[in-house]
Amino acid sequence: MPKCEATVQRAATALNLSPRSLQRKLTDAKVTFQEVLDMVRKDLARIYLRDPSLSALDVALLLGYAEQSSFTRAFKVWFASTPSDWRRTLSAA
Repeated sequence: MPKCEATVQRAATALNLSPRSLQRKLTDAKVTFQEVLDMVRKDLARIYLRDPSLSALDVALLLGYAEQSSFTRAFKVWFASTPSDWRRTLSAA
């Protein structure tokens, strides 16, 4: 995912499918590539943010966001919290 490389084409290649076949399978499953990508990013964000050696910028870049602000906006949608507030909640628990 780093470097914004998560694309339908790359995913299809990794799965040994044509991009059209992957799109068809996603349509059959009633999900879009972007929805799957967001679900994976959300899950990985939780995992990465548990690692205190990774900054929020590191996590944003690992998840394929070009900027930390884009990651922070997405994180707020997912968790109704900023990454730093979410981390503080973890360490307080």
